[in-house]
Amino acid sequence: MLDAMAESGDFVLVLPDAAMPDVSFVQLVEAARLKAEMAGGSLSLSKAADGPLHAVLERGGFLTDMRPQDAKFWLHQE
Repeated sequence: MLDAMAESGDFVLVLPDAAMPDVSFVQLVEAARLKAEMAGGSLSLSKAADGPLHAVLERGGFLTDMRPQDAKFWLHQE
């Protein structure tokens, strides 16, 4: 992921429908988001978090008191 972001500066993450992410995935994505921002690029999700990913965000407390930029990233909310 970091190599792809280094090439273009922007990266769109596509999570397959059958994916079963866990909290370590969310942590990895959060770290990649910070790295992209620091390098002047961006990281985005191809679609809003739903299904298993949404459940992980909920269980991990990531949806509680979410900052607007996090809601835009994870849930595609303005």
